[in-house]
Amino acid sequence: MKYLFFDIECCDGVHMCSFGYVIINNNFEILDKKDLVMNPEAKFNLGGYRKNPRIDLAYNEDTFIKQKSFKNFYDKIKELLTAKDTILLGHSIKSDLQYLKIACERYDLPILDLKVYDTQNFYYQLNNKYSSRSLDNIIKDLEIDISDLFEHKSDDDAYMSMLVTEDICKRLNCSIDELLELCDKSLIETNKKIEKSEEAKKRQFSKKLKAIAEKYPKRDNCKSICLSDTIKENDINERLKLIKIIFDSGYNYTCKASICDYFVTGQSYGERDLSCDHNIEDCNKEITKITLKDLSKMLGVEINEFGEIIEKKIEENNQPTAFQIAYEKALEKKNN
Repeated sequence: MKYLFFDIECCDGVHMCSFGYVIINNNFEILDKKDLVMNPEAKFNLGGYRKNPRIDLAYNEDTFIKQKSFKNFYDKIKELLTAKDTILLGHSIKSDLQYLKIACERYDLPILDLKVYDTQNFYYQLNNKYSSRSLDNIIKDLEIDISDLFEHKSDDDAYMSMLVTEDICKRLNCSIDELLELCDKSLIETNKKIEKSEEAKKRQFSKKLKAIAEKYPKRDNCKSICLSDTIKENDINERLKLIKIIFDSGYNYTCKASICDYFVTGQSYGERDLSCDHNIEDCNKEITKITLKDLSKMLGVEINEFGEIIEKKIEENNQPTAFQIAYEKALEKKNN
């Protein structure tokens, strides 16, 4: 059995500009590692307001533009992701699968039906604390040395996901197959039925948001907050909890960056960011840019990088799982 970790970078939070992967065996020995760099055939929007970038890709813009487009890499990517006896893994993989889907639709290519383990969820099942945690923060938590790697270089990011998985296996003294069995809830499946349900989820979110907003009839008189579309929630109900707190705190919530008073930036640059910047530069609206940390202070709650409230878990009456017990024992051995 082989294990393929992959990661995708985009030029604007939507269009792919690189597909990186690492293939290992069950002993975590590297069999292949490569970064497929491509021309996104779309404008690069990686920075924040004016020339203050928030993301630095591994290559300059000219390097990407000189490459071939996604359609020329499709067969290779398909071959990699559908190879026999190969298990797929990646960090916060839902976003990458969405980028892949967008690229396939854009070039009128068949959408791939895949099963992928989300390594981010491995970490959550270990400590039951962070349902959403960025790769760089997990790397810091586990004290993994990545001094020779580059963030936002797809094959290096894939390699970092592999290092996290390897570290977890070492701490639990288990094989990668045993880890996958323990973390069976980490498996993400994509198929046509699931892809079609995305629109249904959007409609459901809009319906629930409207129901919450109607309970605050004076909301239009309040300063409004808009979150960047790159701050992608994992659970719409968790995002709705945040929105309710926004209303309870005397603010309004809007999905339109052009009319907001406070715009919350994410870790990348999306369509709402572009709309916000256009309105600032054209002096159409006075908009204050803030971070999620700033928003946390404004609302008096702790918010994770996915725009969800971090709630302290009640430990009473909660029995630790076998997985947690194993992790605690592994930590004890390390510290002794």
